[in-house]
Amino acid sequence: MNTAIGHDRARGALLGLAVGDALGAPAENLRPSEIRRRWGRIEGFVSDDPAGTDDTEYAIFSGLLL
Repeated sequence: MNTAIGHDRARGALLGLAVGDALGAPAENLRPSEIRRRWGRIEGFVSDDPAGTDDTEYAIFSGLLL
């Protein structure tokens, strides 16, 4: 595989991880019943701060070490 393509794929994977982590962060470690109690039926985005978690940081640090 071309090195540039590999780097582009790796960046895309990390970006996807960061976006998914930020979108799921407000409900991290909550059971489905707790999510429903807190927000009801989720049909859009919740208003909590869309920041990532340490999962994104660890993935980026791991990528830098490779």
